[in-house]
Amino acid sequence: MNNRRQFLKRSMGVSVFVVMPLSSCSKSENTDFEIKVEYKTESWLDSKVDTFSYSMPEIELIQNKKTRIKVTNNLNEPTTIHWHGIRLENKMDGVSGLIQAPIEPGESFIYEFSAPDAGTFWFHSHHDSIKQVAMGLYGALIVKPEKSLNNSEQDLTLLIDDWLLNENGIDPNFTAMHSLSHGGIMGNVLTVNKQPGLQAFQIEDKQYLRLRLINVANSRIQSWSFSGLNPIVIAKDGQPLKDQYTLNKSLVLGPAERYDLLVKVKEIPEDGFKLNYDTANGALPIAEFILPKVKTDFKNEAYNIEKSVLVVPKKIDKTVVVELDGGAMGRMQTGILDGEKLSINQLVQKNMIWALNGQVALLATPMDKLELNAAVNITFKNNTSFAHNMHLHGHHFFIDGIWQDSVLIGRGESKSGVFYADNPGKWLLHCHMLGHAVTGMTTWFEIG
Repeated sequence: MNNRRQFLKRSMGVSVFVVMPLSSCSKSENTDFEIKVEYKTESWLDSKVDTFSYSMPEIELIQNKKTRIKVTNNLNEPTTIHWHGIRLENKMDGVSGLIQAPIEPGESFIYEFSAPDAGTFWFHSHHDSIKQVAMGLYGALIVKPEKSLNNSEQDLTLLIDDWLLNENGIDPNFTAMHSLSHGGIMGNVLTVNKQPGLQAFQIEDKQYLRLRLINVANSRIQSWSFSGLNPIVIAKDGQPLKDQYTLNKSLVLGPAERYDLLVKVKEIPEDGFKLNYDTANGALPIAEFILPKVKTDFKNEAYNIEKSVLVVPKKIDKTVVVELDGGAMGRMQTGILDGEKLSINQLVQKNMIWALNGQVALLATPMDKLELNAAVNITFKNNTSFAHNMHLHGHHFFIDGIWQDSVLIGRGESKSGVFYADNPGKWLLHCHMLGHAVTGMTTWFEIG
C-alpha cells in the first residue's frame, strides 16, 4: 500500500516585447495533433532558464469533433497530460496512476476524445505535477463551436504564471513543507505566455476582441484589473455566463480558473488599455493592448456566445459533504493515512499535512461511489487557515450561480453546489494548489 501511495502522490504531484497570440498547432479543421514534451531554454531577464515545454502551446479543437492527439515524451522522466475542464471519456483524463500508466521517456500515447463544450480550457501534466507544471508543462486548449458565431472577432489567450527563480534558474525545491503547509509555493517572476515583463499585443481591425485569461500558476491566487476600459465578463471555466457583467473591479482567479472577457474595439481609447496584476503596492501593468492604425466602422452587430448544454438539477439524489482540514495554523490533530490514524506531527514527518474528510492523500478506494446520472449536492467546508481551489475532473459544478470546474473557497468559508454524476469512471477531486494536493488534499469519486 505504501508503494502505491507514494506513486500516486508523485503523480499529482520593465522592458516591452511585442508578441503575437499563441500559435495554434494546426488549422482548427485538422483534428490530428502531435505534441512533443521536451526541454526548452528560455531567455529571461538577461539569463538562461531551463524549463519543460510542450511543442504546441495552444491547441484549437472543434466542439463535438473526435480528436486524436499523439503525445511523445522526450523528457528523461515519465509524464501524462490532463485535459483540464473537458468532460471526456474517463480513460482519456490523463491522471497518472489512477487512470493511465505514465508515458515513459521515449514513448508515445494517443489521447482520443471529443469536447462537448465550446470554451476556454487548458492542458497540463498530471504526473509529478507539482514539479512538471512548475517547470512549464501546460498549454491552452480552445474549443470552438461547430459553426462560427461571429464574423469579426479577434481571439487572444493569456496564460498567466509565476515562477520561483534563483541564481541558477527554477528553484528545484518543489516540496518545501513550510510553503506547502501554507498557501503553496509562490513565484517571484510573473509571465504572460511564458514571457516576463510588460507584453504588448496588437489589436486587429475587428469588431470584437475576446480575451481568454488562464491562471496556470501552481499556487498563486491572481487578482487582475484593467486600466483604460471595463471589459464584459462572458464566461467562466469554459461555460458561458447567463448573466454577463461589466467588470468594474478586480477579477480574482484561483489556480486553474479561466475567465473570458469581451471588448468592443470601437470603445478602446486611442492609447489602448492595460491588464494589471494587483499587488499590495498597487497595480503592476503586465500586458498592454495597442489599437490598429485603421479602425473600420463596423455595423453594430451583437456578439454571439456559445450555448451551454449543462442543466441544473431540480431534484437531489445524493448529498456529499467535503471537509477541508489541515495545514499550518489549522485545527487538525490527526488524519488517516493508508488506514492508519496518525498525529499531525507524524503526518508532517511523512510530508503530509492536508486532508479531505479526515483522509490524507489518494486512497485505493474512492471517497464515495455515485450512481450514474445521480443529481448530487456537494458542500465544501474549509476548516483551514488558507484558501483552496477545488477541482473535479470530468464534470462541472453549479456553484455561486454559475458553472465551474474549479471553485475557490476562502479560509473558513463553505460553498454548496450541484452537478449531475453523468460521466462514468474514476474522477479525481483535489485542491489545485498543487502543493496542497501532493501533501494530502486529493481524493476521487467512482461513478457508475
